Amino acid sequence: MTADFASEDPDSSLLTSIGARFDHVAVAGPSLAALVAFYRDTLGGEYLYGEVLPVGAIVATFTIGTGRVELMAPTPGSSFFDRFFESTAGRGGVHHLTFFVDDVDVAAAALTARGIATFGLKHITQWSEVFIHPRGNGGVLVQLAKVGDHSGITWATLEDLLVAQRSDENRTEVSESTTPGQTRAPRVSSLPGPTSAPSPTTTPSR
Repeated sequence: MTADFASEDPDSSLLTSIGARFDHVAVAGPSLAALVAFYRDTLGGEYLYGEVLPVGAIVATFTIGTGRVELMAPTPGSSFFDRFFESTAGRGGVHHLTFFVDDVDVAAAALTARGIATFGLKHITQWSEVFIHPRGNGGVLVQLAKVGDHSGITWATLEDLLVAQRSDENRTEVSESTTPGQTRAPRVSSLPGPTSAPSPTTTPSR
């Protein structure tokens, strides 16, 4: 069955029908410090929140203008991004795009009905998600997600995240401009690779 992405009527598009709203783009690289140097120091991004995922990934979400970007990097010794880095000759790059939906199950069913294969459907208290494989959309992983209850979460400071990726042999200091212990909205995921969270006035993105 061939996936049907095209539609002459924008109002009848699949994204419109499932109420999907673009939230952020995630960029993964071998070095979080290098990503921060560009997206914060060069582009002027402001750190919102971040965390270290059990799967061996560090994620940090920044606002840039009116948009958000999620920076991702491996923890020391992690193999989480190995296949992704192999596919990009070790450089990294755009890892996934995240859209928020009101109901992940409804979104997954709508995609299936359109002949678009999904995988990784998951529901936890803080987060629900499903993915569209890169093979079906031009080579980029797409995540559809809904944020759950993130009340009481205290996100890591950017310095904490930078320290988490340094090895004992390479502890280059990188300054950080946010308030330690700040609480932010959630992030997007544990993707097949994973997320993001918002500022006090925005909707959490995992």
